[in-house]
Amino acid sequence: MSKQGQISEEAASIRALLDLCDLITVMPVERAIKRTIIDKLEDEREQQAIYNAVELNF
Repeated sequence: MSKQGQISEEAASIRALLDLCDLITVMPVERAIKRTIIDKLEDEREQQAIYNAVELNF
């Protein structure tokens, strides 16, 4: 559903966001986002959409 501006619930879960906050204290933001959000997505289009957003913002 990335075309509607939404991503899978697994990637957007509160737990994933908390894990992301923890990881960015010990590794670069881009790598932390890949490990906690992008790697949990099965759809390649969703992965690419998040990766593109990360590249634009960080």
